[in-house]
Amino acid sequence: MTEPERSDPTAVASSRASAGRHVLAVDDLRVRRGGRDVLAGLSLRIDAGEAVLVVGANGSGRSTLVAALAGLLPRHGEVRVEGRLVAPSTAAGAVRNGLVAVPERRQLFPNLTVEDHLILGLYALGPRLVRAARRRVAASDVYDLFPVLRERRRQPAGTLSGGEQQMLAVGRALISRPTVLLLDEPFLGLGPAAARSLAESLATLRADQRAVLLIDDHQERGSAIADRLLTLHGGQLF
Repeated sequence: MTEPERSDPTAVASSRASAGRHVLAVDDLRVRRGGRDVLAGLSLRIDAGEAVLVVGANGSGRSTLVAALAGLLPRHGEVRVEGRLVAPSTAAGAVRNGLVAVPERRQLFPNLTVEDHLILGLYALGPRLVRAARRRVAASDVYDLFPVLRERRRQPAGTLSGGEQQMLAVGRALISRPTVLLLDEPFLGLGPAAARSLAESLATLRADQRAVLLIDDHQERGSAIADRLLTLHGGQLF
């Protein structure tokens, strides 16, 4: 089996993206798990308003990439958001630097309400913001992006449909107004209508100059959203 032809992961496929600015810059990212290098000196650039799809075989390290960037796994290498160095410490530190992940399995608390989850999304930003959390949530554009969440704001997350739960997981990440949104299989388990609605919301984020890193097994669907497609193989992006 031949390896895919190597391309420069910093290259931008569209004229719009090439005229942009790198809001995420990753150099020599390394993560070792189970005695092997899952990520082996990986580099990546994403511009403001750009969406990048990362594909690869199961076990290639795509979820590891998201977790490492989000501060959920120990890592080596350099990660910068808008030029600021993001220390390899905690998820809270990554959030404060504008780097927020939506995990594959949503990780919602079934007995907490929609509003409670959105408030949780503010905790990493510090106690001063949390004291005014309910007011900030009420004024947030998350409810404008996902109107159904406003309607369901008093409902426990466990009573929501799969599509509504995914919107809540994305909304919880967006409440801190991240510069870079990391999405790990956001369409998993969604029906066609819910997936289409979420895809339209992601387009709105890009118009707002947020950068998006997307992991999706459905390459055709992911390619319709993304500006670029990169393959993760042997711990490197191609």
